[in-house]
Amino acid sequence: MERVKSVQLKDGRVLDADIVVVGVGARPLTTLFKGQVDEDKGGIKTDAFFKTSVPDVYAVGDVATFPMKMYNDIRRVEHVDHSRKSAEQAVKA
Repeated sequence: MERVKSVQLKDGRVLDADIVVVGVGARPLTTLFKGQVDEDKGGIKTDAFFKTSVPDVYAVGDVATFPMKMYNDIRRVEHVDHSRKSAEQAVKA
């Protein structure tokens, strides 16, 4: 497997990178991970820090199904603010 070393932007600039995060489409695409991670309610099941059932693998944004204390339930949230905040929470973990 080859590792990411850089990414090229549309304007031609090249940035050093260790990881690439890809957002594709308007609906959560979880089929790529079918049978590899636990799923629940149409999303990839995570804990409060967005850890999946696979060690060292996190899911953030609208693909993540996570515990919401205010509803005492597991939910998915499709909102750009949630995507940003869930990524921050995962980084803390």
